[in-house]
Amino acid sequence: MRRRVLVIEDNRDARETSRMMLELAGHEVFEAEEGRTGLELLQAELPDVAVIDVGLPGLDGYQIASSCRKEPTGDRVLPVALTG
Repeated sequence: MRRRVLVIEDNRDARETSRMMLELAGHEVFEAEEGRTGLELLQAELPDVAVIDVGLPGLDGYQIASSCRKEPTGDRVLPVALTG
């Protein structure tokens, strides 16, 4: 099943590797390298899954997940925490 996945990761290599693996599995992938942009994409694109690095510049992963849950569509997105 094809999913819409948002990857929010500040490490370029990790972000690109995640994107490539998810695309090879047939998913549509959106990327952000910092928290504020990630939150904007989360609200605009309404992905099925958001893979969020915990330690991000700007808004961290906890703040993004908390903001997501406060949105009316927050129960539609599955947040997945990721850390190195």
